[in-house]
Amino acid sequence: MSAFADTSFLFTFYFPREASARAVEAVQSAAEPLLITALVDFEFRQAVWFEVFLRRNGQPRGLSEVQAQTGLAAFELDCEQGVWTTAGLQWERMMASARELSFKHTARTGCRAFDLLRVASALASDVRTFLSFDLTQCKLAQAEGLAVPMIEPLGPEAA
Repeated sequence: MSAFADTSFLFTFYFPREASARAVEAVQSAAEPLLITALVDFEFRQAVWFEVFLRRNGQPRGLSEVQAQTGLAAFELDCEQGVWTTAGLQWERMMASARELSFKHTARTGCRAFDLLRVASALASDVRTFLSFDLTQCKLAQAEGLAVPMIEPLGPEAA
């Protein structure tokens, strides 16, 4: 595998946003399936249903239930058709990597636990590219040697 997709990337791909065209281009130009983890799969589905909750509770952003079901159906079809492949990670290896990343970066950058887990998952999967629209995660991934094409160029001061 050459690229890992995080939750923000999936959400931007399936639900129109400012950067959606870039996400679509990245998926269409991928030479092989893009890697996700069971954690990203779960978090994406949870984020979709949380957006439905927001809409139902009067928030200006959010998704209708129809939008959510349509997006999730498209995601499931893409999984079946090989657009995404789910990494079978060793939990212990990924957690050890996350602990190391926490020690190296959190006090300086303010990384959150899920930022660390996503980047640790990518590193444990031996990918070269990290697809995300989350700046904090991209800075962390870049500091660990991964390419971050959705946000680049970050420059040396960003890491």
